[in-house]
Amino acid sequence: MAGIAFSREGGRPEQVLSSLSPILAEPDCPTLLKNLLAFLNRRLGKRDEAVRIYRDILISKDSAYHETARRALRELGA
Repeated sequence: MAGIAFSREGGRPEQVLSSLSPILAEPDCPTLLKNLLAFLNRRLGKRDEAVRIYRDILISKDSAYHETARRALRELGA
């Protein structure tokens, strides 16, 4: 889904982020997508939003992304 958005938006990460961010509000938003959006926010300098998403990942049941989120939060000083 993110790859489709990225190609559709001509490789512009800001547009991909804008297109996919509303999905975060969905209760069944996949952790994979949350991780991608946290990464994009981080790369685009949107630290607070990245921290919020990584913290959400930490409380998710999908433990496959917990260590990635912990590492990112440490790197972000959060």
